[in-house]
Amino acid sequence: MNLPSPASTASPPPPALTHTLRWWPAALLVLAMLLLRMIPAFVESPSLPVIFTSFLGPAVAALLVLGWWLAISRATIRERILGAVGTVALIAVAILLLHPTLSGMSAIMYVLPYGFAAFAITLCLLAPRPSLRLPVALAAVALTVGYWDLLQSAGVDGTFQPELSWRWEPTAEERFLQTVAATPTTPAPGDSAATPSVEAITLASSPWPAFRGPLRDGRQPGIVLNADWEQAPPKPIWKKPIGPGWSSFSVAGNRLFTQEQRGDDEAVVCLDATTGDVLWVSAYPSRFWEAVAGAGPRGTPTIADEGLFALGANGVLVSLDPLTGSKRWSRDLQKDADRKPPMWGFASSPLVTQGLVIVHAGGAGNKGVLAYRATDGELAWSVPS
Repeated sequence: MNLPSPASTASPPPPALTHTLRWWPAALLVLAMLLLRMIPAFVESPSLPVIFTSFLGPAVAALLVLGWWLAISRATIRERILGAVGTVALIAVAILLLHPTLSGMSAIMYVLPYGFAAFAITLCLLAPRPSLRLPVALAAVALTVGYWDLLQSAGVDGTFQPELSWRWEPTAEERFLQTVAATPTTPAPGDSAATPSVEAITLASSPWPAFRGPLRDGRQPGIVLNADWEQAPPKPIWKKPIGPGWSSFSVAGNRLFTQEQRGDDEAVVCLDATTGDVLWVSAYPSRFWEAVAGAGPRGTPTIADEGLFALGANGVLVSLDPLTGSKRWSRDLQKDADRKPPMWGFASSPLVTQGLVIVHAGGAGNKGVLAYRATDGELAWSVPS
């Protein structure tokens, strides 16, 4: 006689994960990240809004990936919670461990988009594999954001591409300082014995006296350049390392003037245009750094009949003798304009006209644009900017 088996008291097994993810929105968002990042490469002389779209657009797309995962991915509730919490936690930990040169804006530009892109790409590839997709996706996120913890940044180059290196390697600035320390002592400002004798440097002797030239329009009449650099490339005459910064050059006679960072000092440097040798260096304690553009001055020295004038990124305005580099006077825009440096640093290249040195300080009220007497540095007037 067959007796009915007793009813099982065990809980039913949990339902298997069978849903294939709706992967195509994530794929489109990853493609959008890539295209947004590449915008500057497709645009000649991209505008500031275009550059910022390239910088921040991928981060916005990354947040939309998180929205896709939580709202329309077809993942189970458990997967969605674990995936969102795990990815956000991994990215947060990676940001905390970043090298200081990659903190702030760089974390938004790189770590956030790359982390969510790794998450999305893995889920797209393993969309029909429910047992593998989330663990592998989280592992991909960990590897991707962990890679950024191994790097350091020197900012971006002239094409706004990041200058990255392993965080344990000497930076380009450190290698430059080693080169400076290994070379013979640079002639000190005012050392006439070490400075070649030349005629007085004036505006009339300066074909390129300021940022973007004599009229500040980026033009030099009377010069024809060969536009085909594939067939007739320019031939290098000399090449010398210099410190970090965004300064361009002003030119007077056989001398080149620029600004650079040298460790904890900002420096105005005069080079021999024929050889690239340093004729003099005028340095003062000041260091400005921010995550996107790195360290160094942002402005370009200006040559005038009254001397050489340069503004550093922390707001130190100096008047120098262009022959020897000796300092005549200096001012501090942070004090005169009653403000801290802007996000990118003070970037004005002095305008010298009618005996005045005019700079943009961006202070409140009438402390926006400041004019100093070129002869002694006394404040002549100030107006709102």
